[in-house]
Amino acid sequence: SRRLLKVIFWPLVGTTLMVLLVSNFVSWLTGHLPRPRFYFNGVKVLGPDSIVSFLLGAVFSGGLNYYYLKKLRGLPTGVPDAFSGFTRAFLPLFLLGLTSSLFTAVGFVLFILPGFYLLVSYSFAQFLVIDKGMAFWPAMEVSRRVITAQWWRMFGLLVLGLMVAVLGLVGFIIGIFVTLPIAFGAIVCAYEDLCCPRPRSE
Repeated sequence: SRRLLKVIFWPLVGTTLMVLLVSNFVSWLTGHLPRPRFYFNGVKVLGPDSIVSFLLGAVFSGGLNYYYLKKLRGLPTGVPDAFSGFTRAFLPLFLLGLTSSLFTAVGFVLFILPGFYLLVSYSFAQFLVIDKGMAFWPAMEVSRRVITAQWWRMFGLLVLGLMVAVLGLVGFIIGIFVTLPIAFGAIVCAYEDLCCPRPRSE
């Protein structure tokens, strides 16, 4: 992710913070909608806020990933790009988030290990949808095939990114907004290297 962070760091921090704030505001707003809400032992486990977060999560993150990708490529980039999941590929990202989450959840419930496999293997699917214009199912399959050949390396990258993000949260809560771009940037660079390799002549 060093290549991406060299491009321009603080706009990445600011834009990431903005997307997180907007997505959480939408979740908070929908949390005040009327029922139904579902509780377990007095604790709310499902409500309008969690449903919206679940359904729109891939749309928000897909746009943010596109913003990072354009920054990495040195293309003109603005804040609207960070929300382009709603304008460029809303339906496929929506379906991708729904389908991949369900498949991964089933994998965890049934055998656990398939859940980990799918969670890692679908890491590039959002990029393929918003960058290549793929439908959600081909994007999931291409992501799975590409990452399967490098699965352990990708798993290690995701674990490392999670550790960096957690360190930012543990050290000082606001620090997570600095460490998140590092974690996101690593995945963006991995996608660019594995799915969009540059010609050797460059």
